[in-house]
Amino acid sequence: MRKKWVILVIVLGLCLGDTVVMDRNVQTQEKAEQSGVPTDVGKLQAKIEELIKQLGDDDWRTREKAQEELIKIGKPIIHPLIDTIDSTKDPEVKNRSMTILSQLEVEITDEEIALLEKRVEKSKDVNKDILWQALGKWLGTPINGLQLTIKSDKKVYSFRPGEKITIEVRFRNVGKENIYICKHFKWAPYSYEITGPEGSVKIETVNSDMEAPPPLTKDDFILLNAGESHVIKTFGDFQERSNEIVLYAADSPSRTTIWYLCKTGKYQIKMKYQNAHEGKKFGLRTWIGQVISNTIIFEIQESIFDIKEFMNKNWARVGPKIKSSDEAVAWVKNQKCTCGGIFDIILAPTVIRSKNSEKYYKIIAQCEKCDNEIHFFLCEQSGKE
Repeated sequence: MRKKWVILVIVLGLCLGDTVVMDRNVQTQEKAEQSGVPTDVGKLQAKIEELIKQLGDDDWRTREKAQEELIKIGKPIIHPLIDTIDSTKDPEVKNRSMTILSQLEVEITDEEIALLEKRVEKSKDVNKDILWQALGKWLGTPINGLQLTIKSDKKVYSFRPGEKITIEVRFRNVGKENIYICKHFKWAPYSYEITGPEGSVKIETVNSDMEAPPPLTKDDFILLNAGESHVIKTFGDFQERSNEIVLYAADSPSRTTIWYLCKTGKYQIKMKYQNAHEGKKFGLRTWIGQVISNTIIFEIQESIFDIKEFMNKNWARVGPKIKSSDEAVAWVKNQKCTCGGIFDIILAPTVIRSKNSEKYYKIIAQCEKCDNEIHFFLCEQSGKE
């Protein structure tokens, strides 16, 4: 019997046409305050300068302590460390500054990302690659001059019909030479790495049009000059029946990547793009290799709904009030499909809330006889009843 989960579907037909890290700003700030870090801007700046200087101290214990203190301070150290990497001649200070940046667990905004990019562009040529690498967790680490950055339009979504979502995919040439990238992204292998409340998540990729890759020509490549970016926006919404999210690229919806996300909670997503198509026979310098994006994090929360929305749906059933999730499961197992078959539960109870704050258990079950899928909604009985 095949099993299903609540599905998040991303369709990246992707004709080729930041990093958000786990939100721990508050925790970092609390740690900073507890460690005696100055909250006054002037004093904090002086403290950071002193600690950065100590990264090159003769005593390794002083260097280690300074590194630990800088990590505790968090976001305010990012730009001073970039300046340090770009200006210092001390390899110890440079390496420790890079290590500190890679270990920071703070969230930065799109505006802050843009400022970081501008700052890197102004840096010395000899340090640009080093800086891109140090900022890889927010921007994606460049490989052979190509940087891949992905971004979601929101940090919180809910399992609710019509909920909109947009994922932006950006390719940027951060190298010194112009490069060509295969224009038909759906024929260049790409994949996702997703982790969530249940750990690694199953991913499937399907070409809905079932086309075979056509012979490539010069017109199948797009030029990225040094410093240029190319952005693809994929967009979609949650589907009514199974809480799927279907995203379409602006150009072509033919390639479908299905993300099976089975619970509410936080999900971390990275994208990998690789290209092996050589353009030598066309006289082009194509980018060859594999590049991995930054990690984006978003949360899927309980949906707030009107139970009346499901009353007349042939794929939904509203059950009686129950006392617990176990009782809800037992009730569903005793139900019969229209064909007379019994139901096999394929998604354990998920808590959702109605507009009047009632707590419902949503259970997805599948008929063992005809494979018909039904979504059951059972309200938890309050203690007053």
